[in-house]
Amino acid sequence: MPQKLKNSEVTGMQLKVLAVLTMTIDHMGAILFPTQIWMRVIGRLAFPIYCFLLVEGFAYTKSKKDYLKRLLAFAIISEIPFDMAFFGKVFDLRHQNIFFTLFIGFLTMYFCEYASSNASKFIMCFVGLMLSGILRTDYSYFGIATILVFYLFRKERFTAIIIQSIMNILELSVQSAAIIAFIPIYLYKGKQGKKRFQIGFYAFYPVHLIILYAISLIV
Repeated sequence: MPQKLKNSEVTGMQLKVLAVLTMTIDHMGAILFPTQIWMRVIGRLAFPIYCFLLVEGFAYTKSKKDYLKRLLAFAIISEIPFDMAFFGKVFDLRHQNIFFTLFIGFLTMYFCEYASSNASKFIMCFVGLMLSGILRTDYSYFGIATILVFYLFRKERFTAIIIQSIMNILELSVQSAAIIAFIPIYLYKGKQGKKRFQIGFYAFYPVHLIILYAISLIV
């Protein structure tokens, strides 16, 4: 890796901003410009970053229970905007929003922390994977697997990135573009940056979906 890249450092705040921007482009493509595949390609960067930040948040949060409550609250708040934006209905059980994926992933990590053996930890991971499939959350099994790889290999980030890269490439779709996200993730060294608008990053998800849905009705 070039020396300049090695010496670069990405903060947690920069990762959040990158995730928000690429997610917004992705959703604009899905809702407003469905033929513009390049927007969906750019959007593939968002999810791995969100998963990585979730694991980091799990490691450093002062209250895991409060973190879980926030994720669940925004999962519920975001469901109607999500269904309206992507399915044109107020309520649709075919697919649940990304906050449910993040909630299940965090909950799985939470129970893994109390697992008394590798066997019980494996069971916790399996239950988390199955739950995401049953509830049809965004990214489903793949989403929980992404979170768990970052969690299980948190102290071996390069190994986690290799595994994640293989997982995304094997998808044989635009999802393979997600490997680009592993560059800023690798360059993150634990520095949070300025902590501003923390709840705003949560609220942005349902708000931007409502805005995109409203625009879709008039264009």
